[in-house]
Amino acid sequence: MDYVKGKSIFELNLNKNQLINIFKQMSAYLKYYHNYGIILADINLSNIIFTTNNNFNFVDIDSARIYDLPHDSIPALTYNFLISHGYDISKISIDEHFDNLSLILNFLYVLFEYHPIYKLDQYQIDEYLEVKEIDKPFVKELLRNDAPYFDQVFR
Repeated sequence: MDYVKGKSIFELNLNKNQLINIFKQMSAYLKYYHNYGIILADINLSNIIFTTNNNFNFVDIDSARIYDLPHDSIPALTYNFLISHGYDISKISIDEHFDNLSLILNFLYVLFEYHPIYKLDQYQIDEYLEVKEIDKPFVKELLRNDAPYFDQVFR
């Protein structure tokens, strides 16, 4: 794999619409991988590098596998979200739904200004969404157990 020089999402100054568009593109790529049975598993913001014109690359994909994976590669943001919602991690299947949840949680992490959503109570979430003029149902739709791919929520 070639070295990719670029910036992290933390170094970009993206507005809400730019952020949504980038995550829609990531979601489309994720579906592409999943169509071939490839699970990335370690989706987190430090593993996404942006080059010129906000083009992105998934990097550090040594956890990527075909089909299900061992549980030793769960990203911290996803792990903590699942634990905080009472899931038994040993019974979680690391598959395309897991990848999708990881992407969604990373989007919400950036959207909520680097506060993991599992650490916020419902009042904080509602207040933030109201201040930022964000439609509440989309957050609930993203966090359903059978959450659609990100690009299906934002058409």
